[in-house]
Amino acid sequence: MTSALRSPDPERLQVLEMEVREEAIIVRAAITTLGAYCPLCQHSSNIVHSHYVRTLADLPCSGLPVRWHIQVRRYKCLNTSCSRKIFVERLHPGAPAYARRWLRQKSLLPLERLREKQQEQLQKLRSHDNELNMAYELAQRFRNLLNQRSSAGFEQWLEEALACDIAEIRSFARGLVRDKKAVRAGLDQPWSQGQVEAQVHRLKLIKRQSYGRATFDLLRVRVLHPTLT
Repeated sequence: MTSALRSPDPERLQVLEMEVREEAIIVRAAITTLGAYCPLCQHSSNIVHSHYVRTLADLPCSGLPVRWHIQVRRYKCLNTSCSRKIFVERLHPGAPAYARRWLRQKSLLPLERLREKQQEQLQKLRSHDNELNMAYELAQRFRNLLNQRSSAGFEQWLEEALACDIAEIRSFARGLVRDKKAVRAGLDQPWSQGQVEAQVHRLKLIKRQSYGRATFDLLRVRVLHPTLT
């Protein structure tokens, strides 16, 4: 599962440890390069003042939220005329200053749903990362297929997804191929099994609440309660 997690900046950001918990996946990482540029005067410095841990949310993996805990350094600015004496090293362009989540979390949203600054950041990130750019294009096109309720462009999308260099997208596309008829029907037909899935979920919830404490008669009454009343 954790093999699907990738560092947004493998050259500078090293993954130290991964911890899989019930509620989330925790990724601990650190910046490997020493030295940074002051964002105010652009002078370089390698004098470390202190450290702190920056937390960033990321795209989920295997149904679990992902949180990055990154060891970040504060540096002393060596330019005596600079008004900023201490500054924090910058991460990847996908994590702007003061951001609480990686920008790639926004990669699933269309541009019109992003603020102007977020659009600029996303475009900059896509221009620096060919893999992210390809993932964004394929994700948006698949999203359009779902919104348009049409399988007209599904075959072409499937061919490109199977041929791309991103292992996770190829795996997703192979899963769609195995159930292609159902996928095409889901795109073209107005019907949904959401109501059935919701009733199954409700039945399991009631069953687990009563497990070991009630008989089948009580389970039957609780399931049929809306009808009986």
